[in-house]
Amino acid sequence: MPMKNLMSLIVSITFVMLCYVHLQTEVFRVSYSIAEKEKRLSQLSDHYRELRFEVSKLKSLNYLDKKRREKDVALVAPEKVRTIRIPMASPRITEDPGISSEYTPILKKSLTSVLGVIKEAQAKMSR
Repeated sequence: MPMKNLMSLIVSITFVMLCYVHLQTEVFRVSYSIAEKEKRLSQLSDHYRELRFEVSKLKSLNYLDKKRREKDVALVAPEKVRTIRIPMASPRITEDPGISSEYTPILKKSLTSVLGVIKEAQAKMSR
């Protein structure tokens, strides 16, 4: 009987040690993975900054004027300046062809009740 208890104690300790070693290797693996991802993020951030600089350089008036002169494009002021006002369209829910028409009134009713008033989305350029 004492031999059986000793064997079960050894097996238990071995199992606990194996679990500990496994957890430690997972911690190191995740740590290296995080370090690699941080390095990749840093590279992508640098590349993004370079591209943003390149875009701002391409949008600059000096660059555009230089390109205009190279292409020999003659620009003139318009004879008449016109402003066209475009009326705002009323917000509406368009039917999705993927949704059955029997569910559309339920969808419209649930959206208006959840959102209160439906507003138009507007995109803004980030700088």
